[in-house]
Amino acid sequence: MNTPQFYIFLLCVVAVTKIATDVYARWARNHGVVDKADGLRKLQKAPTPVSGGVVIYAVAALAIIFGVAHHNVGSNDAYDVSFTKIVLILGAALVLVLTGFVDDKTGIKGKRKLLLQLLAASVIVGGAQNYGGVELFGRTLNLGHLFFPLALFWLAGFINAINLIDGADGVASTIGIMIFVTVGVIGVLHGAAYELIAFIAFVMAAATFGFFLCNRPPAKIYLGDSGSMLIGFMAAVLLINVCSVGRGTIRFFPAFTIAFLPILDSFSAIIRRTLAGRSIYFADRSHLHHRIQTHVGRNWKLLGTLVALQIPLSVGGVWGTLYARGEKPWGDLVPLGAAFLVLVFLIVTNIFGRNELKLMILGVKKLFVKIFVPRKLKPDQPHEYINLQEDDWKQLWTSILNQTADYPCFFISLDVNIPAMEVDFYASKGDKAVEKGISADPRSILTLRIPLMVRDKEYCGNLFMQYDMQETDSRSAVELADRLKNESVDAVETFMRTHRKQDERRHPKK
Repeated sequence: MNTPQFYIFLLCVVAVTKIATDVYARWARNHGVVDKADGLRKLQKAPTPVSGGVVIYAVAALAIIFGVAHHNVGSNDAYDVSFTKIVLILGAALVLVLTGFVDDKTGIKGKRKLLLQLLAASVIVGGAQNYGGVELFGRTLNLGHLFFPLALFWLAGFINAINLIDGADGVASTIGIMIFVTVGVIGVLHGAAYELIAFIAFVMAAATFGFFLCNRPPAKIYLGDSGSMLIGFMAAVLLINVCSVGRGTIRFFPAFTIAFLPILDSFSAIIRRTLAGRSIYFADRSHLHHRIQTHVGRNWKLLGTLVALQIPLSVGGVWGTLYARGEKPWGDLVPLGAAFLVLVFLIVTNIFGRNELKLMILGVKKLFVKIFVPRKLKPDQPHEYINLQEDDWKQLWTSILNQTADYPCFFISLDVNIPAMEVDFYASKGDKAVEKGISADPRSILTLRIPLMVRDKEYCGNLFMQYDMQETDSRSAVELADRLKNESVDAVETFMRTHRKQDERRHPKK
């Protein structure tokens, strides 16, 4: 592949994708395939064409079929990746692209979308008859029948990881390009046996870069679910293949390190939402790219920081795969060390991960108290709060605690989330009824979940309270909850007015 003709071929893929994206963007705008601002998570100024993954797939699929069929790419592949298997990969990818397109256009329920993702992943895993183990520090762990569900988890998980990180202009496409180029480099370094894998990776990188020229800040078109799922799926499939050691074994740590940023972001989101008492589907603005925006700025500064973080991960992944044939157990220390250093850097600089770490510590502490401390809640039990973004809501939380001090409220939590203003605060005190072991008699429990609505229409969080009805009456508890709700809403409205005034001073209208 190291020929002038191949480089020209990749440039043609970039050019065709760029032109096709411009054409598709006009069509999408005319036919209502657009993403509209909602004032909460989607903050673009005008409706923006979406589902650009359709273009990436169309150009990349044609380029891959052309290269395999007419230029004998992969004829020396030691793993016998036949044309039929290429069709299976592209067919599974097509299922995801069409699923994403429908979701972008009309919406699909999360469970149905996950089912279709698993269906596409099972096509690939079902055909992987030669695989069944992973290599860790030079030792092969035979997974046996566990390989199939774990491989499905890897594919579906990474599909959704890229989807989660696709929250700012050019972020997912930048990460995708970096991963595809890394896979291509590994394939080239490993020789003819990985020629087809490298070819597909470079074609995907070229097609994604062609789209990136329209998706870069300020974006003229979005990837949408069709694009994020396509990039996640192809990256996950290629990583499994390029990090394979002989027949049947996958080298885990290089693949994990190359894909570390999306994996870290997804894992942190699950930890953050679960330990904060939220649904894992709860949308927030505490993702990796949001935190980087807060510290270094938006647009190109954000993308430059992501590239800088991905470079050591890619280098570590490439280094790790080079020792696959030498059977040197310490070869895995390099990619693992690269991931560890990036994680430490993010936590120490408070860019990302510190709040999630605090939540994990609080969760462990609660578990310890639950196991070793008597169930009865002590009056002086310390409260817990986490600013998931930079703004401090401690004053409001302290006021709520003072007002509930004389009430038999064994659990209370405050959740303030205003994505448009990058506000994300969670605080709690006590244990929920189930955790206290008093759920046997639900009549003795009064549970109040009060949504916080600004201007009676904009949801900005909730106040959650649980009382022991044997020690108080419901009327006084509801009156207290209503006062706390009004105080919380007033605090949020005051913050929003102040934030808008500061924003107007920073960005005056011309």
